[in-house]
Amino acid sequence: MEVFDRVVVELKYADGKVLFHAPAAFADRGTGEALPIDDLGRVNTLINGKTLLSVMFDTGSGGAINLAPATVLREGLAPPPERRLGTVVSGVGGQTAAFQGLLESVQLGQLTIPAVVAIFHEGEAGALAGDDGISVIGNQLLQRFTVTFDFPRRQVLLEPGPWFSKPFPYNRSGLKLKPGAEMIVETIRGAPDPAGIQVGDQVVSVMTEKGWTPERTTVEGRFREAAGTKLKVKIQRGKKELEREIVLKELL
Repeated sequence: MEVFDRVVVELKYADGKVLFHAPAAFADRGTGEALPIDDLGRVNTLINGKTLLSVMFDTGSGGAINLAPATVLREGLAPPPERRLGTVVSGVGGQTAAFQGLLESVQLGQLTIPAVVAIFHEGEAGALAGDDGISVIGNQLLQRFTVTFDFPRRQVLLEPGPWFSKPFPYNRSGLKLKPGAEMIVETIRGAPDPAGIQVGDQVVSVMTEKGWTPERTTVEGRFREAAGTKLKVKIQRGKKELEREIVLKELL
């Protein structure tokens, strides 16, 4: 925060660049939205067109928006159980239970981002826990802009970039894998699965442009692609190795 107080920091997500400007020499280009920042670094956002929240921008968070447990309960933001995907979030404050769900919209100033995949925190542990837990906007949402932190003038500037309308990624396969290297199917959303995959099967690899790839990060990355994408996967069931095709679908 000390660096941010002395200079203007511009994050050009699409170009992979971070620029530093002297406050006296920096001029707002006028091509985006200027949001006031309070003394704690928070900005106001409108959720689903009706719920006003004070949130922080966290460039170290990989999600789009992490909603604090107290906020979810107080504002009634949680989607119905059938429109949730369970997950566990790890951070500085430890692990906490959470689920993914869809917000109708997140509005920052006059800029509205529809269909935002949010993480709804439930547990009593973690940095967002407690009655004073602050919800956080992370990189999956911030990368849709060029973001300029102008703390000397107590404002943040948002300029929509080429990824502004990009769908938010989440696991659209219906398969929840157990933690660890073996990629065992723990649960299946919408079972029985039309691809013929069963709980207890081991995902061995997924087809990519470069051929079959066994790395977990690649498998999970392919699971997060757009709805309608067809994925070929190899699974191990007992002594048999089987090939299956998964069609990704919207689950939230």
